[in-house]
Amino acid sequence: MLRLFGNDNESPFKGQQTVATIGMFDGVHLGHIKVLKEVITTAKKSNLPSIAITFDVHPRKILGNAPALICSLEHRLQLLSHLELDAVWVISFTEEFSKVTAKEFTDKYLINRLSVSKVILGENGNFGYKGEGCISFLQKNYSGIKSICVPRVIIDEIPVSSSQIRKNTRSGNLAASRKLLGRAPSVLGKVVKGKQIGRTIGFPTLNLNPDHELFPPDGVYATFTRCGDSFFKSITNIGTCPTVNMDAVCLRSIESHLFNFSGNLYDHTAEVFFIEKIRDEKKFSGLIELKDQISNDINHAIKILAKNTYTDSAPC
Repeated sequence: MLRLFGNDNESPFKGQQTVATIGMFDGVHLGHIKVLKEVITTAKKSNLPSIAITFDVHPRKILGNAPALICSLEHRLQLLSHLELDAVWVISFTEEFSKVTAKEFTDKYLINRLSVSKVILGENGNFGYKGEGCISFLQKNYSGIKSICVPRVIIDEIPVSSSQIRKNTRSGNLAASRKLLGRAPSVLGKVVKGKQIGRTIGFPTLNLNPDHELFPPDGVYATFTRCGDSFFKSITNIGTCPTVNMDAVCLRSIESHLFNFSGNLYDHTAEVFFIEKIRDEKKFSGLIELKDQISNDINHAIKILAKNTYTDSAPC
């Protein structure tokens, strides 16, 4: 079982040497997974605990110009829990912490706190003030720590990276994002009450309050929705629902209609996996026209989802 600890907690492996990696792991994409699996394999060979060190917020949120997150912290931890890591250390990234040098980080955290014997980083992995900590830094200054560099993952001649996944998802290229993530792009959040208009026309929706900051473009999508351990075929609308929203300022929402489902999911956590866009969002003349279009959307989605199987949100 994955153990979690933070700044104020002792390492659960006090007195033991460990194998560790460091990173934001936003998206827990195939590049991250390659690094994490190397950590796990190396640790098992040495009969040592494996630890992923990550941060509660993106460092650039403190330093400025933060990107939209692919995964919230909760989602990252959920994805990491599917791997065979022994522990994740979540560091609270503050302005003060941003000034910790690579040497201070190595001495105080890697050596004194975690007793790290091996550090594994991706090709572009770094840590410490201005990112001065890297594989060559460790090799030059810490002969007692074995440092291992994992080459980047290249798919279709494109290096796997969180920035490329953000670009693909924002532009609506879901297939490209899926290749780099190793799973469909998704949004995780709490189910909240909406205006409940969908149920009046026979298509009740699950309204999601997302933890994430990154979404595909507005429109209607063929999706899978996970609630607990159950997966449902669904259609999902991202946008302002112009047919039913008459407010001067309409907030963007994420609403999913689950096929063959009835029940109350309020306050539960749900995850929506975006498979393919069906159409752009548009304003209809009224609820009757909207109802007819939703029926067409469902038929379209059934054909798309029949070609896809999706029963696990775990990374590859």
